[in-house]
Amino acid sequence: MSQMPYGQQQFQQPAPRQFFPALNGAVPVTGGRQVLVWLLDGVIFGLPVAILSFLCFLPMLFTIFSNIDKHAGSANVRHENWSDAELSAFFTSLLVGLLLNGILMLAYYGVYWYLIAVKGRTPGMSIMGMRLVSVETGQPIGWGPAFLRGLVVVLGSGITSGLLGLLFWLSPLFDSSTGWAQSWHDKMVKAVFIDTKAGRDTFVQQ
Repeated sequence: MSQMPYGQQQFQQPAPRQFFPALNGAVPVTGGRQVLVWLLDGVIFGLPVAILSFLCFLPMLFTIFSNIDKHAGSANVRHENWSDAELSAFFTSLLVGLLLNGILMLAYYGVYWYLIAVKGRTPGMSIMGMRLVSVETGQPIGWGPAFLRGLVVVLGSGITSGLLGLLFWLSPLFDSSTGWAQSWHDKMVKAVFIDTKAGRDTFVQQ
């Protein structure tokens, strides 16, 4: 039987899984499942946060519609100026909305980063049977790496109107070098996702 050239054989074989002693017995999570859990957490976390964020600005919207309705009978409604009291009510409701929304965002990111740093899994990851752990210890990555991992994605997404953030989350699909389907931000903090249903869960409760 004729053999394929070495280069062609090498191209067709999957990348050998990089060995980490702390992850002995652990099974990697496919890139597809990592993308799916991102979408799942988006529904579990993102949807309620989006609804609450909208509710933060309801007083401002009520103020706007109330003032529009108040001036609706004026013949020169397009040139009508709001009174000082109406402007004050608008800016007060706007500031309250921004403050509440800021508190909401801090709570959201605080809870998310706590789960990643200390537990190594979000509700979506628990449902999917996966955990994010350090390749060096097999334990959750801790506060510093968790903050850096999230910050890179948030900043990249903000600077590029979401494009870079999307590429970060899709990057596990393109990892062909480690055998662990690592995303770019996980490589940065030396972390991988492990399948806690199919293999050993390396997490040790402190």
